[in-house]
Amino acid sequence: MYLASQPEELDLGPSLTEESGPDDVELALRLSKDQREQAAELIGEFADVFQETPGEARGVVHRIKTPPGQVIRESWRRIPQRLQSRIKAEIEMMLEKGVICRSHSDWRSPIVVVPKLDGKIHLCVDFRKVNAVAKFDAYPMPRVDELVENIGKARYISTLDLTKGYWQVPLAPEDQEKTAFATPWGLLQFQRMPFGLHGAAATFQRLMDRVLAPHMDYAAAYIDDIIYTEEWANHLQALRAVIHDLRRKAPGCVKKGQEEPPNPIEFEVMKIFLGSYMKNYLQ
Repeated sequence: MYLASQPEELDLGPSLTEESGPDDVELALRLSKDQREQAAELIGEFADVFQETPGEARGVVHRIKTPPGQVIRESWRRIPQRLQSRIKAEIEMMLEKGVICRSHSDWRSPIVVVPKLDGKIHLCVDFRKVNAVAKFDAYPMPRVDELVENIGKARYISTLDLTKGYWQVPLAPEDQEKTAFATPWGLLQFQRMPFGLHGAAATFQRLMDRVLAPHMDYAAAYIDDIIYTEEWANHLQALRAVIHDLRRKAPGCVKKGQEEPPNPIEFEVMKIFLGSYMKNYLQ
């Protein structure tokens, strides 16, 4: 997301998204030659941070607090034959990366397969019944309107997108069995925090807020980490400071990037965003 009070004057710093290494980071075309060289030098300095495999965050663990003796066990759903090879490949990748492991749990939730536009799949687990008995985490999430105000007059904005960010957060060993899910190839459970779990967003936001706490004057966490400054020299310093702390607390964690901001093409979405923002200024 790229936001600025004066978008026609906005210059974009490095935006780190997708998977790969530092050589794949693209720099904004609007940067000068010197600025691009300086940004490339900074990215090379932290080459070990830009990895395809998610790192493991330090000092954080996700817990699933449920009533003593509570067990959720659902029937597993049939998977269409045409999807099975892709699902199996996804499961094998997750096993290899240590995201999941084989399970002997009494718990069992069904999987849900979400097709992507590129023909790949997103493997999800339907945790609704687990969430219904899990304790609520009331950690506050950021407000878009406050983020817009904080960015204010920033001319340089970069976003840092963590490689499979949720998978960088370990699950408490005693709670891993609660994430068990059924497949045609047996019962599996998560060792890293999956999407769809009640409280997962709160745990991730708490982690990012803690990482960015020393940098709150020029950085914020909202889906991606956003770094914003008025001056280029300050922007490089801010990027270096934030990436340095990410290296310490979640090594090998940042994805590669694409710079140019997307053009708004969905009128209804823009109407909702602008209406939500402008309502604060209407009497």
